[in-house]
Amino acid sequence: MSLDKKKKVRRVPKKNTNPPSVAPGLLQGNTSPSRDAYQFFAPCYDQTLAHVQWPRWSQYLLDVFSQFSHSTTATIYLLDMACGTGRLLENIASQTIGNNPENQGLGQWQFYGYDGSPAMLAQARQRSIPALFCQSKLEQPVLPPDWPAKWHWLTCTHDSLNYITDPNDLQGHFQWAATHLDTQGIYSLDIVSEENLLRNFDGQMRVFDLGPTRLVWRNIYHQADRLLVSRLLFRPRKGPVQEEIHVQRYWLKEELIQTARKAGLTVLASHGNYEARSRRDQDDLWNFHFGHA
Repeated sequence: MSLDKKKKVRRVPKKNTNPPSVAPGLLQGNTSPSRDAYQFFAPCYDQTLAHVQWPRWSQYLLDVFSQFSHSTTATIYLLDMACGTGRLLENIASQTIGNNPENQGLGQWQFYGYDGSPAMLAQARQRSIPALFCQSKLEQPVLPPDWPAKWHWLTCTHDSLNYITDPNDLQGHFQWAATHLDTQGIYSLDIVSEENLLRNFDGQMRVFDLGPTRLVWRNIYHQADRLLVSRLLFRPRKGPVQEEIHVQRYWLKEELIQTARKAGLTVLASHGNYEARSRRDQDDLWNFHFGHA
């Protein structure tokens, strides 16, 4: 959840913001068995994060794919992991199928996406995207048997990978990606920087007026554990107040690269903020592109 452009921002008093450890129960906030962790956020997700420059992000990703992919297949299979409401797939589809001259010669495309949230998938399926969707976990997805066994392009964007908070789960995710990535394929992802968490999230509260609902978004970054805890309160004009708790881990770039290498993947390129330039510590998001070693 990148929030580099803010609406109403208020600073929460920073008392005890970095205790020695985070309560273990909070780590279940992303995948609560009781309900969809995005049940209330999904319908207003795109409106809340309208500042995200999806067309620019998509073109940057396509440029990288064009540069590093050496697949000779006539059809490119793209799987967007943690696809959310489908905005990335929608934009990549429009820039490839839409006959964008910059993307000519990249072949035919088939689009797929999965997400852990039924509510987010419901939003994705409302889009006019020639794509198939399914529900599965980010850590080690289980996909329909009639989907491709190998993928030419895997994507995981908008700091979705930071929702994996356990090192073993991160290793499992990269192992799955390495197993199912085509020998000439690319895995493109982003992760949030710590400076972004400290500058734009820690101790801050944001208020979004979303028609009949007001969203109050509070964030605390537990730096000792490298965990961001976000509490989202949805206050409708009528009806009860609802709450969602989302937890993300800041992964050191060294941890990410080492985990990928253990799975047999190597870094092809690393950039910042979806720009084809060297990564900087102050960037909100870091881009990594992996291929088989």
